[in-house]
Amino acid sequence: MKLQEMVTSIQTKADFVAFVEALEDHLETDPKAWKHTSLDDYIEAIGDWVEDMEDTLPQEPTWQIVAKMLLAASQYE
Repeated sequence: MKLQEMVTSIQTKADFVAFVEALEDHLETDPKAWKHTSLDDYIEAIGDWVEDMEDTLPQEPTWQIVAKMLLAASQYE
């Protein structure tokens, strides 16, 4: 299953953990597909994405939204 498909199917904490493991595997097997391979850049991109999506994110995000955040940060500029 592709990462984006995994994100849309997340309903539980276990689904989220499986997604995080798949995200890590994707980084290890295809690092060129990521814009942010250093932890510093990745964390900065998470913050930037959340800030830019501020008006669309709920105050109490779901596991699915957290997963979207992590996936978006791999490409976000």
